[in-house]
Amino acid sequence: METTTEEMPQEETANVKLAIVCVTVVFSCCTIIVNLLTLVAMAMHRLIRKNSINMFIASLCLSDFLLGLSITPFQLQQVLRLWKDIDQTFIATTWAAAVPMVICFFVSNVNIFLVGVDRACATLAPLSYKSRMTTKRALIALVATWSTAVWTITACAITTVQINSGFEMLTYSYELLPEKFISYFSTPMLIISIATNAILYAVIIIAFYKSTKKIQPSSTSELRNRRMTRMITMVIGLLLLGNIPIITVATLPRNIGSQSEYFNSLKMFDDIALLLMIIPTSLNNCIYVWQIPDFKNALMKLLFCHSNARVESTTSAAN
Repeated sequence: METTTEEMPQEETANVKLAIVCVTVVFSCCTIIVNLLTLVAMAMHRLIRKNSINMFIASLCLSDFLLGLSITPFQLQQVLRLWKDIDQTFIATTWAAAVPMVICFFVSNVNIFLVGVDRACATLAPLSYKSRMTTKRALIALVATWSTAVWTITACAITTVQINSGFEMLTYSYELLPEKFISYFSTPMLIISIATNAILYAVIIIAFYKSTKKIQPSSTSELRNRRMTRMITMVIGLLLLGNIPIITVATLPRNIGSQSEYFNSLKMFDDIALLLMIIPTSLNNCIYVWQIPDFKNALMKLLFCHSNARVESTTSAAN
């Protein structure tokens, strides 16, 4: 009887962990598909270099696509570890997935800030927006963001390997970062980042609704600009809400909760936070299509190749 009562909680724990991981994998696959479709549609119809905000959106889609692509194998090996012993294949898989996962997470947060700066300029200083937010400046900002993230995370991974005298099994992606880097840099930076972005988007929302009440759009470009701002506030609002659990878990002490059981442990909080973070990345593209005609037309042309002529005629008629 004692053996049976001990096996029941273990089986229940495994089922709960399996359910959380499987749902995360499903949303990761959705993130991969929708962001890839958006990137291909934008590239085929030359929307990426059209303006600075499209470049930032493309960068956000790319970081979300790579995030989903790296989370999927990382979570799948978590499932396999419930039935198989750890070997070199598991270790190689976790490191190969964890490095781009952490890179894309940091890039995604910077992308949120860059999109916010773009929309702040468009809302608060619309007359000088085009001269300030040029595609050249956007490209420089994105190249600096991606290169800094790649070099920083790669250096951290190399440092961790040297500290551990080799590659060790990673249960969670942040374990590739040195503990001091997490304590003194990444965690404070994430807290400052979420607070800064929240304040920035609060200012944008207030300024946007004030402008919509006072001034009616006098041209299609102003109308498109307002529609873009409204869409961005929805997208970034979801992303910020999704990042709050990750940042909350990052601030918790490592010894919180149960150390021997999955329930009420930091591992369970980590899994739930990762799930809540990946959900918005699979929904944002639906908002793009719903709010912006350019994105909707480009995606329709990609998905329904036979209706190209109809879409083109509709677009030209609308213009």
